Parts: sequence; structure tokens; C-alpha cells
Amino acid sequence: MVIIDSSLHWTMLGHIIMDLEIFVTAHKQTKQLEHPLLSYIQGGAELNKKIKAKYYDNAGEDNISIKSPTFCELTTQYWVWKNLKRDYYGFCHYRRFLSFQEINCFPEDRGGNILFEEINPSLIDKLGMTDIEHVKNLVSGYDILVTNPYDCSVDGISNLYWQYKMGRYLHIKDLDCMFSVIQELYPEYMEAAKASIDSSIFYPCNMFIMNDETFQTYNQWVFDILNEVEKRTDISEYNEQKRRVFGHIAERLLCIFIEYSKRNTSRKIGIIKRSFVRDTDDYPSPAFENNNVPIVLASDNEYALYAAATINSIITNASDKNNYDLLLMTPDMSETNKDLIKSLCNSHNNVSLRIIDVSAKLKTLDLSVEDHISVVTYARLFAPILFVNYPKFLYLDVDLIVKSDVAELYNIDIQDNILGACIDIGYVSLIHENDKETVKAMETAQIKDPYKYFNAGVLIVNNTKLSEEYPNTYLIDYATTHQYRYMDQDILNELCANKIFYLGYEWNVMHYLSGHRKDLIDRAAPMSFKQGYLAARKHPKIIHYAGNKKPWNNFYEDYADEFWNSIKNSILHEILFEKYLENKYLKGKSNKVKFSKRLANRIHAKYE
Repeated sequence: MVIIDSSLHWTMLGHIIMDLEIFVTAHKQTKQLEHPLLSYIQGGAELNKKIKAKYYDNAGEDNISIKSPTFCELTTQYWVWKNLKRDYYGFCHYRRFLSFQEINCFPEDRGGNILFEEINPSLIDKLGMTDIEHVKNLVSGYDILVTNPYDCSVDGISNLYWQYKMGRYLHIKDLDCMFSVIQELYPEYMEAAKASIDSSIFYPCNMFIMNDETFQTYNQWVFDILNEVEKRTDISEYNEQKRRVFGHIAERLLCIFIEYSKRNTSRKIGIIKRSFVRDTDDYPSPAFENNNVPIVLASDNEYALYAAATINSIITNASDKNNYDLLLMTPDMSETNKDLIKSLCNSHNNVSLRIIDVSAKLKTLDLSVEDHISVVTYARLFAPILFVNYPKFLYLDVDLIVKSDVAELYNIDIQDNILGACIDIGYVSLIHENDKETVKAMETAQIKDPYKYFNAGVLIVNNTKLSEEYPNTYLIDYATTHQYRYMDQDILNELCANKIFYLGYEWNVMHYLSGHRKDLIDRAAPMSFKQGYLAARKHPKIIHYAGNKKPWNNFYEDYADEFWNSIKNSILHEILFEKYLENKYLKGKSNKVKFSKRLANRIHAKYE
């Protein structure tokens, strides 16, 4: 580290007079690190839901927020360049922070990132930011601070050109295009460009601190080049990862700019450390202090209306004595559907609804699903992590309706077991008649006692116990390496065997499935199982439309009357009935015309 000459700046009573702001780019809501020098700025704000931040990269007229899928964090850098004036500008990410510790005593990965588990107040001290004057003194001695470089030769790669060429999501023609543009627009940089790209030293992540003069020069240079490369690059066939091309090129441009500054300017350049925080999720806590009944659900946009019906039935059967904490996970639900679901809860003081975006968690995973099931079913495997602040919660599928107060279910003592669940009578029946596919699926999933196999659509989760047995991402990691017929349900049955508290069938009465499940139970269910199931059908507390036959598609489906009656006093009744008519009578027709509400209401009234 170069010795700092603090006489370069005016001081008053020993304090550095400088305006330093470090911008933390975030594209999604995460835990945030609170510090006077750190300011969160949302990247891609034009394309994504607004998060808690001080700045947004789509504010004002001069912005490139819409380019975030291809320019990545450069959209926030551009916005700051065009809209703010500071003495020093710093840039980092929501999970990658700059470290101002002179000596690191924390573990590092092979890329030179200091590793931290989570964002919490103690991280400020670990990053050497407790003393603001120390940070300002350090920064004031340099024109540029970059993070510790990565030497790609440790991977057997001789230089940055080959590093780019071997990149899984990179095309070398794009880097060649960058060279051509530099030659045309800034030929004086070519010597430094060749030297940098021919070396193995890489400054990753577009993280740095620069003084104002350097920052202005750098941005004019980097965006001149990027904009021209963009014009010449066809990315129409690139996938989501490859479309981040201009963010990747910018990392190489930073390396070139550093090399040029060393060779041709008097700029003082220093190195600080770079950190990586594994867990940045913003975890919810109980919504109510007393009598809090947490209920976790998961739905994609396609199932949003049916999730709304489930939530409506929970609220309809709620008690004034309890508070209901609804936590809905979704990867893609539209704002319209979110607003609809919120409208069901707004008038109830004892109901809280929080909608949690799990798109980032699901989209990078290679998970298998059945035809009628969405990948969102795996979201329940994230629940132990997302809801770490809940020692216990209910999990409910969204193809069911509640006919009783779920607080009664929540208050069942499942003792030291991991889950409370109901036997899956359909599965047991298939095993009992020796169905080959089910037996094979059972053996693949290593289900030791198939007569104890449970359905995972209604669960009481002892999250304390579950997290002890399978911490962090164990469950979801297991799902990515094990492909089972019944997917996450098989995984829970395999891993939680002998740690299940079995609930009465009334808490998860699965419908007859257009007669298929009824026929199966009649011919194959062991008598004691059959008797328990049939008794529960007379007074179900939860009706579960498990399988590919649903009451919103067929009025004659088993328990269809219960479904439609459960929403008859809500706006859902009209919406779902109209949707039913359109699906039934207009499906596949090229000249689709929407039924008028008047006609729909008239037919609807007749049905009632």
C-alpha cells in the first residue's frame, strides 16, 4: 500500500474535508448495510419492482436503466456520472463490498474475496469502516483505488484474452470488437490495451473508488467505447447470461484504464480488498407480537387466482383471537394479481400479507417437474432459510381451500418431530396394489416405509428442528442432484422419515380426482387407511385438489361446490367464473370475443 500523503487535502481540526460516497448497486431487495458513506442505488429500476434505495438508475431523463440486462451494474455508474457531483465516487455491490482493513484476518476464497456469512452490524467493523476518518484518510491519498486483482494464471490461463475466450458465457468476437473500437476512438490507449489483455492480472466486478477528475475521464472513455461496441454487436441469439456482455467488457476496460494510467499519467493507484457476503437475503420476522400464526404459501403467476382462493378461505375461517401472518413466495406474479390478493387482506386488521420474490433463487436451478406442476413447488425447500426467524410455521399448497381455523392446526404440538403431515392415501393405495411405477419411484427415492408416506401439501414445519438437521441450502442442493417422480415431496419423505407427526386425514382431504382416486382407494387402500379417509371426508378441515383435475376447470369435480362456495362472497367468484367460461367455450378459437360481464353474471346467477 502506498503511503498516504494527507497534505494533499485541506483539513480542519484534523478532519478530511471531502465528499466521498460509495454506491452499492442492488437489483433486488436485500439486507442492507447501514453506514454514512454507503448509499444503495437500484440497478435496472426501469424494469424491476422498486426496492428500498437512496437512488434509482431510472430517475431523470439521462439514464440507461433499461439496458441493465446487458450493461449490468454499469447502469448505476452511468446514472451517478450524469446526475451527481462528488469529490470521490466508490462502487460496489449488494453482496460485494470494499474492505478498508489494512490487514485481513478473515478467510478468503481462491479469487481473493474476503468471505463473510451475512450482513449484520458487525460487518462494518470487519470491513474497517467504523472510523470514517480512517476511510477518508485512506481514500484521499489516491486518485484510483481498485480491488485486489485476480491472477488468472493460477487457473492455467496465460492472459485475459484467453480468459475471455474460454468463458462459458462469453464470445471472443465481442472482445475483438472492443479492440477495434479502441483503435478507432482512442488509439493512444492501444499499447496499454494490448499489454493489459496480454497479462494475467484481472480487476473484477467493476468495483473501484475514483476522484472526480478521474471518474469523469474514465466514464467518458468507457461509455464511448461501450456504446460503439453495442452498435456493432448482435446479441439477438444470446441467452440471459450471454446478454451481460457489456458488463463483462467493462471489467476488461477497467483493467486497460488502470494500465494506461500507470503508464501515461501521474495518477496514484492503490489496492484495497474485496469481500463477498454469502447470505444477503432480507428475511421476514413475525408480523405480530402475540398469537402470530405464520402461513407460508408458494405460487407462480399462472396459479395466482387459485392462491387467492386459498388465502380467501384462510381469512374467511379466521378467528378474531388470532393474528394471521401470510408469507407468499412467488417468482413471477404480476402486480395486478398481487394487488388482487392484497385486496382480500386489506380490511382485516389481524391479517398480514407479504409477497416474497424467489425468482433469483429458482431461475438458476436445474429442477425437474411434472407436466401440471410448476417449478415453484420447490420454493417450499427454501422456506427453512427464508423464514429462519420463525421457529415454526404452516406450509399450505395453493390448490386447496380451508374450512376451519388454521390456528387450530398451527397449535398442534408435533413434539420433537420435524414435520406434521397427513398420510397420502393415494400413494399408499398404489403401493398396496403393487403399482410398478410407484414401487420404482419409491425405491429410487429410498422410501423405507411407503405406508408412512405423507402428502407435502399441508405441513406443520418445526423450523428449528429442520434447520438443525438440514442447515442452509441442504434441501435445495439435494433437489438439484436427485430427480424423483414426486419431486420435493419425495425428498421430504426420504430425509424426514421417522421424524413425522401424523395428522388426522381431516387436515388434508384429497379429492376424488374425477373418480380416479376414488376407484383406487376402493380397490386398493388398506381398510384402516380407507376408513380414516372416508370419515374425514364427512367433515374436512382442509380440502386439497391434488392432481391435474381441478374444480375451477370442471363444475362436476369432487368437492367443486365447496370450492365455488368458498369464494362466493368475494370478487374472485366473478373473476374465476368468467375465466372458466372463456377456457371452456373459447379455447382454441381464433376469433376470441370476451363475454360481457352482464352475460357472465346472468349465467353465473343461474348456476347459483
